[in-house]
Amino acid sequence: MWQQNFGLFNQIFQQNPILVVFLIVWTLAWKGWALWRAGRRNDLIWFIVILILNTIGILEILYIFIFSQRKKEQCGSDLIQNKENKTETNSQLNQPLDQAK
Repeated sequence: MWQQNFGLFNQIFQQNPILVVFLIVWTLAWKGWALWRAGRRNDLIWFIVILILNTIGILEILYIFIFSQRKKEQCGSDLIQNKENKTETNSQLNQPLDQAK
């Protein structure tokens, strides 16, 4: 079975070497971008899944444009809340001591 599959790949490569090279470059580009993004966002599980699975860029594209955006939106609302809390704290620090109490 393995030899038949490898023979099929060899046959496709011999008939369409440009297509195979294009698929390799396509996959490496998307995989590289997705791994970089997962690493920057500390998404360890996604990093491992993308590193191990080869889906010809499909999983990588989904991660970049869908799954990493969801987490970003959630983090955005947290950042807004933290910024509001800091503003309140800073305004309290700027008040004289007798008014802060």
